[in-house]
Amino acid sequence: GGAASRCVAGFHATQGLSEGWLPTLLLLRDYGIPSLFTVYNEQELKYSLQILAELEVRVLDCGVNPFSSLKPEQVQSCPNKPSVHCNAQYVRFQGAVDDLGPQQEEEEEEEKI
Repeated sequence: GGAASRCVAGFHATQGLSEGWLPTLLLLRDYGIPSLFTVYNEQELKYSLQILAELEVRVLDCGVNPFSSLKPEQVQSCPNKPSVHCNAQYVRFQGAVDDLGPQQEEEEEEEKI
């Protein structure tokens, strides 16, 4: 038997990756678990990327979520603002900044042979 595959998906990770997520983010980083989180909008994405950078998490990619909600919703705290689509942005990450990714590890092994 091979190793069990595992990954984490966090949908609409509440107001960006705030303090409540810190212990989980550190565990995901330390165990190198592939993770994908969606966030509300571009502002939350920028905030989340800042937190991930401070935690030295290796961000693989991020941007517009092709699977975001198609239903526009009103921002409850600001009814005069334009409607938004839930889960509009995403960020995908794995491991720490100084970790090698799976592909890099394979390439290094091949160079040794």
